[in-house]
Amino acid sequence: MAGSCKKRDAPFGEPLKTDFRAHPLQITAAFDGSKRFGMWLDTLGFARKMKRETGRSVHFSYFINTAYYDPAVKGVAIDPLDVPTTDEEARVRWALTQQAINEGHEIANHTVRHASGRTWSDAAWRQEIDEFHALVEANLFEPVRDAAGKAVFPKWEPLKMAAPGQVGSGCGSDADCQAGACLHLSEDVGVCSTTCNANSPCVAGMVCGSPTWTKATDVCVPPPSFPIQHGDKVLFDAEGHPRKENLQPYRVVGFRAPFLHYNAALYRVLSARGYLYDSSPSWKLGPPRRMAEEPGKGMLQFPLMWLKGTLTYSMDDAYNSKGGTGAQMEADYQKAILAAYEDFDRVPWNMGHHFALLRDGEYWRAMQKTMTFAAAGCPDAKGTHRCQDVEFPSFRELSENKLPRWDGTASNP
Repeated sequence: MAGSCKKRDAPFGEPLKTDFRAHPLQITAAFDGSKRFGMWLDTLGFARKMKRETGRSVHFSYFINTAYYDPAVKGVAIDPLDVPTTDEEARVRWALTQQAINEGHEIANHTVRHASGRTWSDAAWRQEIDEFHALVEANLFEPVRDAAGKAVFPKWEPLKMAAPGQVGSGCGSDADCQAGACLHLSEDVGVCSTTCNANSPCVAGMVCGSPTWTKATDVCVPPPSFPIQHGDKVLFDAEGHPRKENLQPYRVVGFRAPFLHYNAALYRVLSARGYLYDSSPSWKLGPPRRMAEEPGKGMLQFPLMWLKGTLTYSMDDAYNSKGGTGAQMEADYQKAILAAYEDFDRVPWNMGHHFALLRDGEYWRAMQKTMTFAAAGCPDAKGTHRCQDVEFPSFRELSENKLPRWDGTASNP
């Protein structure tokens, strides 16, 4: 979870002097964590729905912790019940994360162990970030697409032994499943599923995203199929091991510190690794910032937004700590979007949530309603549109394509 960092022992950047009125209002939605299979699928499904119904692309930024992907990681600051227990569980989580990349979403760095680095040295930050990159670059790759433009991995398939309507069988909608849940693993493949935890294990051939939880539940997902060959090249062998000589590792360019605990050493290490941005601070509503002095010179900062008159900054656990409801969050977020559009000359606005489904999912529903509201033009009670031009890019897209570079020229001329 995140938390405010009151001791400002790292430099803040200078506000970008960009005329944002020349652009659509850019709203970025991001998530910290990566544990729950169900949230990977819910967020991907929501983005697909937004594209179908509004014509607008939604690209999330996912700040992942690689402890969720490797049972061998030690010394985690994450709840022990959240750490994967099997390589098979980790393999499904890597595949879901790869699916997100395939669909245009961003994977960013939330460290390996989710420990506070407020007092860490350069060496401590470097060790944690190097370990993060080693895991990611061995398991996530730039998409390889077939002649029709479809990604060739991960390869999702229903269970061959599952009877129609049973868990693991193929489906197009919930009506096809006796358990009533059709999970769309990709735009083309749906599989009947059910909830699971330590008390309700998955059927043979399916993997639970949270098999050690005793109260909350996750969902059952079939593991991806192997081997994978594209043309005359083997991309993954029969055991699922990547042939790295035939693949290009995914490049991570963004960071958010656990608990929002950053320091100057962090920015030295991120800068040396060529990171494009950081989203660890919280700050009043305004333009993104560019770090003008060492450490971190040239790096963009996308602070979590805080508008005067709202409960807190735009993160779900900040609302939770203050007892804010989903309805209050939704009202505050709408107020902030309108302020960004009308009063702050369309400066980019963002919200940061978790995979934890706080308040029984109220905040996740509030995020969805907020984005649907913005995509509809921010209508008032009479239906008058108040934000006609809105986009939903990832932080990576903002960094690479939407904002001026450090030298003042356009990122994507």
